[in-house]
Amino acid sequence: ASDMNKVADKLGGKFYTSSVIYLNKNTLRLYFTPKSYPGTLPYGDQYTRIVEDYYYYVESQPIPATKLDQQQHFKIGGVEFNYSALDYAKAVVESNMGPEAVNLAKALFCYYQAAKAYIG
Repeated sequence: ASDMNKVADKLGGKFYTSSVIYLNKNTLRLYFTPKSYPGTLPYGDQYTRIVEDYYYYVESQPIPATKLDQQQHFKIGGVEFNYSALDYAKAVVESNMGPEAVNLAKALFCYYQAAKAYIG
């Protein structure tokens, strides 16, 4: 995965967090914020969505269960970077987010492994 703090710095902001959304499709989101509030990020029109004029994000979807390990490619304003759903899981396991979040991240990895074993 790309160093998201360096990516955010190149984008003129800060890396806030990543997330994986498990609804009818797997979605990876990467959130950025301006360096100060109130503020905006350059290339605002290139983000997937802006939430409450402060949280900017890009997303990749759908990500098949067998490809959760694959780096998703993003590009904003000429800045290119990569991140995978399993990079998110690793970050959660290494964080202090609490046992529920860590267990969910571990379950994501097990889901990926089961899909690879079943589908190939």
